[in-house]
Amino acid sequence: MTETSRLIDAYPFRDLVLEAAAHAAVQGCQRDYQGYLHHCVMGLEAAWQIGEFMPSNRNRLLPFVQMLWYAVGEARAPEIDIKKWIGTPPAEEKLSMEAFVEAVEQRHFEQAYRQLVFLLRLPGMRNRIFLFLFRKALADEAGLAHKLIYLVKTFQFLDAMKWQKYEYLCLPVLHYLMKAEPRTETFERVEAFFNQHRSALSGAKIDQQNNLTTSFYSELKESVFADERDVTLEKMMGWMTDSDSRSMILEGLRLAANELVYESDPQKVIYPLHAFHYAACLSSVFHRLEPEDQMRALGMAALMVKNISALSQPLTKPVIIPLGTIDQKNNPLYFVEHGIEHGDAGRALGALAYILDHEAPSGQLFEALAFLASKNLYSVLYAHDIKLAVACLTSYQQTTHPLRGQYLKTLVKVLAQQPKEHTITNSLVNTQKIKRGYFTVPGSFNF
Repeated sequence: MTETSRLIDAYPFRDLVLEAAAHAAVQGCQRDYQGYLHHCVMGLEAAWQIGEFMPSNRNRLLPFVQMLWYAVGEARAPEIDIKKWIGTPPAEEKLSMEAFVEAVEQRHFEQAYRQLVFLLRLPGMRNRIFLFLFRKALADEAGLAHKLIYLVKTFQFLDAMKWQKYEYLCLPVLHYLMKAEPRTETFERVEAFFNQHRSALSGAKIDQQNNLTTSFYSELKESVFADERDVTLEKMMGWMTDSDSRSMILEGLRLAANELVYESDPQKVIYPLHAFHYAACLSSVFHRLEPEDQMRALGMAALMVKNISALSQPLTKPVIIPLGTIDQKNNPLYFVEHGIEHGDAGRALGALAYILDHEAPSGQLFEALAFLASKNLYSVLYAHDIKLAVACLTSYQQTTHPLRGQYLKTLVKVLAQQPKEHTITNSLVNTQKIKRGYFTVPGSFNF
């Protein structure tokens, strides 16, 4: 912590995040994937993203230091000599998208990685490469669909970092995509259905940006949670070829996955968390996809949410304890924070419900939730609290439909239910001038 404090004072925050992520990337690619993906790079990427909701530069240090400590604990292998892996540029006639695709298809990792590094330097190649890797990741649900989640989050991070150190940060994504054993059963079902109904789907509406309605959401959710898989796909086809836009269908799936998180038992929350991250990642890149890839993505999202809903049973709606006194209603945000800190989900949700019913959620609420999501030691939820905060807050801001408050409810519920471990928070507070919280009420409130 002493060394980190020295670096914080000496270097721009952005440079620290980028350097930490690059070093973690090359230390996590020397192990086999036995059902477990190392999350520290995604954690550092999320630490950067959640800073959007923290106007105070000092407060942005908290998620970064939490994830830096995670990286210290997880990426313990010696660093790869990445320059040796990359080597010299291939001859011009051997550097091509076709050669890269062939290397990936043949699972020749070293060849594919060298092609990737040098192709990404060429004008116009980044989107082509992303779309190709997206199709590969979309087809592969291994590890709770982490391949697609990791790909999307890393490309978002690279865009934010203006593609500095891209050769480091692309390494773990490609490594996991190619080295982890694939699982394609769900995609094969979606692809078979798509091919069977290709002529009908060819007339599907491109996108009208329709806003999600309560009635449509109820119909979609009931199908995803109750119908057989082929019945759900048939209904999806009907919605796409009728009057509903693809973006509205995807928003319904994102919200349904979020509800799974909201109603799941804390011991099983890891499963619906990934369904929600999957749908949220698809939402963030949906506009970039070709029409056929959009339809495949909708089919995959529907079946992923359906599959994970089965793993998440039994589901229970959380108890909500409404605010009672005038003093509480005059300062509901304080009681959101107090409930989260004390593990009282019912009271935190009651305070949030008052805000949603009587106020417009503000930047102050977003900052408080981002801060509270960043206070646990990484071993409590393995960076998923920070990633969930990014996904929930972003999803709320991206939408305008009347159901979007669900995203904030889910975040508050999960944060309140998680065990608390403030070791890193307390260490950082001792060395840096950051708020400990108390965003809502002037004065000294001790939790």
